[in-house]
Amino acid sequence: MSFVKQGIRAGLVVSSLVLCILLLYSYHNYLTPPVRFKLHITGSSTSDKQNSKLQERWHDMAEVKLKHPDSKNQSISSLSLDESQETVEENHCTPRSNIVFFKMHKCSSSTVQNILFRYGEEHKLDFVLPKKGNYLGDMYGVFNKKVMMKFPVKKYNILCHHTRFSYRGMAEVMKSDAVYTTIIRNPVTMYESLFTYSNFDSLYNLPRNRALELFLEQPEHYYSLAHGGKCKARNPMLFDLGLEEALLSDRLKIKKKIQLLVRQFDLVMLTEYFDESLILFRDLMCWEMDDIIYFVLNARNKSSVKAVSPQMADKIRQWNFGDVQLYNTFNRTFWKKVEAFGHERMRQEVAQLRQRREFFEKLCIAEVVSEDYEVWRPPGIDIDSFKLKPEAMENRTCLRMAQTELPYSDRIREIQVQRYRREKG
Repeated sequence: MSFVKQGIRAGLVVSSLVLCILLLYSYHNYLTPPVRFKLHITGSSTSDKQNSKLQERWHDMAEVKLKHPDSKNQSISSLSLDESQETVEENHCTPRSNIVFFKMHKCSSSTVQNILFRYGEEHKLDFVLPKKGNYLGDMYGVFNKKVMMKFPVKKYNILCHHTRFSYRGMAEVMKSDAVYTTIIRNPVTMYESLFTYSNFDSLYNLPRNRALELFLEQPEHYYSLAHGGKCKARNPMLFDLGLEEALLSDRLKIKKKIQLLVRQFDLVMLTEYFDESLILFRDLMCWEMDDIIYFVLNARNKSSVKAVSPQMADKIRQWNFGDVQLYNTFNRTFWKKVEAFGHERMRQEVAQLRQRREFFEKLCIAEVVSEDYEVWRPPGIDIDSFKLKPEAMENRTCLRMAQTELPYSDRIREIQVQRYRREKG
């Protein structure tokens, strides 16, 4: 009998141990779910067809370069593998096609314009176009619809030619959800570039090699002599952005104008941080990386760039104090956007943009030249352009990226005229 009791006790002990082990195992699984390898897509939805392709290939991939972190045609930015199942994490955004890019003089704006030309041409978008040339109106009046070509559309998708800024005038012809953006530059380097490019030495009858230095010694004196040309000789960025000539030295009006511009623009890019600017622009527009690749267009050859001493730089800042305030304001907003975007993400995407640009430079460009007569240049100023490789002459992307503003404007104008002529016919 005692032997039976001992057996029962032993059985109960073993059963209790097994039960404890099972309970501990279940609790462990509850706290520690199975390791999963995920396809992390930083951004927006891919199509169902694309998702199925990604899921078929996930186990073969170690790292794939991303496209837009929020776009519909998505590549994979990071990859881990799931032994039991794969999941796709997505955010959603839709590519935007309505944009006012205010084209600021001497701020790398021709390069941004080329990006918009290519995107608009590819997607058959409607441009606000000058009737001829590349300027909507003249350099004095702000934009209004009287200066543009008329097409049988109620509202337009893209405005990206030179003009003077008028939010009201532009909103009248643009889609209601248009993004407003521009690009500005350090006032010192911008002013030197504009002064040289605009031949202010001739305007003020100054020797070319010392024109800027002499002007800065007596700016008020020379400014009063310029008549029609003086509007760009002080705070030229604020003037282009719509501040009237009579107010270019009024500190209170300048402050109020800048406050208004902060509300009107969705993004103000910086020439000095051009690639970072394009990444923010791409994020805002929900575009692909290859939509924003570029060659630098309408840039002066280094031989045409004048040296600016620290003393001259100080005088430029004093004379153009309004543009300094403008730049400082949007420099702060720019870096706040970078902070929100994420510094590490920015570093990675800038690297990818530069890698893609280098790929197209090797694919397309034979050499940089300064003798392209399709590029307008003021007397004595060399402007770089590109000679393409023979095989690149058959590559649509190479041709479009290297095309300069005037011939590309003519092309866009002809495409839009023909499109509506066919529709009318």
